[in-house]
Amino acid sequence: MENIGYKLRVPSKADRKAWNELQLVFRAETERGLIAEKVLIEERKKQVRRELEVMRKRPLTTGRIEAIDKLEKELKQLIGL
Repeated sequence: MENIGYKLRVPSKADRKAWNELQLVFRAETERGLIAEKVLIEERKKQVRRELEVMRKRPLTTGRIEAIDKLEKELKQLIGL
């Protein structure tokens, strides 16, 4: 029997039950990864919004204007995900 990565064992081709279990494990891990990614995206959206709020309250300089533009672009991209 071989391994996929360091955790998952590849069952023999004839072992249907083991293949079904492997498929369930794979789906669960994929779903867990997608959920974690969504959480990270939401956290980054909040962080960018807070940064924008702070930046807009301060006096505008050319550097700050560029930073605001960059954060706004990032936020638009995050919202599109």
